[in-house]
Amino acid sequence: MDKETKKAYSYLIRLISKRDYSRYKLEQKLRERGHSHQAIDESIAEIISLNYLREDNYIEARIKGFMHKNCSMSYIRSKLAEEYLDIEISLIDSIFIEHGISETDQITRIIYKKLPSSPRADLDYDSRIKIENRVLRYLYGKGHQIVPSRIILKSIFC
Repeated sequence: MDKETKKAYSYLIRLISKRDYSRYKLEQKLRERGHSHQAIDESIAEIISLNYLREDNYIEARIKGFMHKNCSMSYIRSKLAEEYLDIEISLIDSIFIEHGISETDQITRIIYKKLPSSPRADLDYDSRIKIENRVLRYLYGKGHQIVPSRIILKSIFC
């Protein structure tokens, strides 16, 4: 290992000693520090050969983090794909099942969180529509589909 590769390797060891990372994130961090492609490739190859890179743990932690933020399974998968992590939706589904969470539960939780606490009967039509649209936009931003979200919202809001 040359001097630059050793420096990159040491930096990687410092990073992964604190928490898990994906290969892509580590490459990105080394690029930001100005390391050459050769040093990046060699240092990452070294931590992989020593089994220090635990992408499975990283993936599971990311899924759980997004899940607790009430993000849909498809949204989680697309976010992980942005990090060049190709995972099956069945893995995400199994983690949801393991924690006893469904997308319906998430949608319901978000709706109750976003609805005003004031009596709903006092609202006029325009106010109701504005609130419904705001909640639906928020749900859509978390990756939830509009139709199931609208059905659950109507059942709660009426």
